[in-house]
Amino acid sequence: MVNENAQTLVNTEVHNNKSGILLYSDLNNTDTLWVGYSSSITANQDNDMDGFPIFPVNTLELELAKPTELFIRSTSLSAQKIWFIML
Repeated sequence: MVNENAQTLVNTEVHNNKSGILLYSDLNNTDTLWVGYSSSITANQDNDMDGFPIFPVNTLELELAKPTELFIRSTSLSAQKIWFIML
């Protein structure tokens, strides 16, 4: 679950991916998720650290070797869901 605190997508290493990752913001989410490469990621508050927005029921594909290096947050206090698949 994702909330207003930046957290890593996964805490442990997963298998080596070939080309990247596909992220999906759950249908029942009520807020935009923000994805970035730093725990200092903001959510539409600082142009230098905003990250990439994923609106509910949308996807984002990133070229990424290690999902442990990806951080996600929202501006909502309620829990938001994100799904992912390694490509």
